Amino acid sequence: MSGTDYDELARVLSDSSVPVTSAGRVLTGDAAAKAGFKFLLAEYRTVDAINEAIRRGRAS
Repeated sequence: MSGTDYDELARVLSDSSVPVTSAGRVLTGDAAAKAGFKFLLAEYRTVDAINEAIRRGRAS
């Protein structure tokens, strides 16, 4: 478990008085796609597991 308070996160992200700041360097295009895939692979360990998670998400 990451320890993230998702209720607080939702409150902050939906509060228009809270300024939006970047958590780091913003990626776009191919660089964003590669970083996203690297993140998913670290989380799910295999491409098959990623595809299964996507399949389950689409079924709901």
